[in-house]
Amino acid sequence: MQADDKVWATGQWVGLLGFSQGAKMAASILLRQRIVNSTLNRDMPDSWRATAKGPEWRFAILLAGRSPLLSLHLGVDKVTFDIDVLRVPTVHVHGQRAT
Repeated sequence: MQADDKVWATGQWVGLLGFSQGAKMAASILLRQRIVNSTLNRDMPDSWRATAKGPEWRFAILLAGRSPLLSLHLGVDKVTFDIDVLRVPTVHVHGQRAT
């Protein structure tokens, strides 16, 4: 994103596309965005709010991604979220090979 912005690209960043582990990361980014923007989680550390600034993602395409989602906060391996539903539109694509 930074490299694109440096060459004077215009427009907003609005969507995420991820395959496999990238899909898991994209979904985790959306969940973190929801937590940061949520009034339900008033106990979130200030360090999360400070590092969560960025584009307001509007959708994601997730290819062959699996749970669990990641906390995306340094020093925290696993977090139990009090909200776990993504509220932006997503397309989930999974395949199955018949043998």
